[in-house]
Amino acid sequence: MDNRETDRRIAEKVMVWTQRPHPYYKDQKKCWYKTHKHGWMWKINCDDWQPSTNIAHAFEVVEKMREKGWTFSLCNNNEACGQGDSSVEFWNDSHSMDGEFMKFADTPAMAICLAALEAVKGKDDGRI
Repeated sequence: MDNRETDRRIAEKVMVWTQRPHPYYKDQKKCWYKTHKHGWMWKINCDDWQPSTNIAHAFEVVEKMREKGWTFSLCNNNEACGQGDSSVEFWNDSHSMDGEFMKFADTPAMAICLAALEAVKGKDDGRI
């Protein structure tokens, strides 16, 4: 899975955003839309939001996971075990910190994305 695919999956599966064309500028690229807590829609250009490579965007993913009841751990300098420089794990009351939702990557941003996707994947296969 490449970075753009990872970003798309994070937006849809974790952030629960929808992708559609801009309502007024049909020739523009697609945007991500989310429902704000007060009911209005907010949009982000799809090309501008890149949590797999932008650590600020990746921490938006962490905050969303925390809103959903997940706890987060980030470790670096894992190259000695040959699995990438960063590891991230999410856990909650139903899932202990046992490595089930831990992922390794070369950057913290990508590790956050991969671990978050693994954690929410459980919704589809009955783990959560």
